[in-house]
Amino acid sequence: MSSFKVSLFYIISGFLMSYSGSVKGRNFKNFLSKLLNSLALPYLTFSIIGIIFKTACVLLKHQPMTEVFSVFWEYLMDCIFLKGINSMWFIPSLFIGEIVFFWIVRSPKVIKIIYGIFGVFAITLTNMLTGFIENTITAVSLSWIKEDVIRLINATGKSLCAAWFIGAGY
Repeated sequence: MSSFKVSLFYIISGFLMSYSGSVKGRNFKNFLSKLLNSLALPYLTFSIIGIIFKTACVLLKHQPMTEVFSVFWEYLMDCIFLKGINSMWFIPSLFIGEIVFFWIVRSPKVIKIIYGIFGVFAITLTNMLTGFIENTITAVSLSWIKEDVIRLINATGKSLCAAWFIGAGY
């Protein structure tokens, strides 16, 4: 999350969460239901549309079927492992970030202070962890797992950083 605009988006999201009272005024079940309807459902809908569109574009270019399946599989894995397709990467990070922030608001003061100090370093720690995994997993038989694990770690790191910015706006 190196862009000022993205950070500002999360800060504004935190401000609106505070303004609307959606965190303190709801239990987790109601909060999660709201998130599923407002973020997860649109993410899945537009991801499916994006996967179909990208696959159709490759198919219409008369590419070999192996290329068509490769594109389909890549975009499906990006969707499943919360990387997002093209510019939709922020939706899963906002979804997970809001869930993390929901629990941080209800946690003891010590946890809030620790997260307030170290939450901003989530991206740096994520980059260190993915670098370690890239250098550690070298076996060809595990290379397909490595990409998916790195996708999931990156999504988690962005989400933890998003929770920090949401808290800054809250």
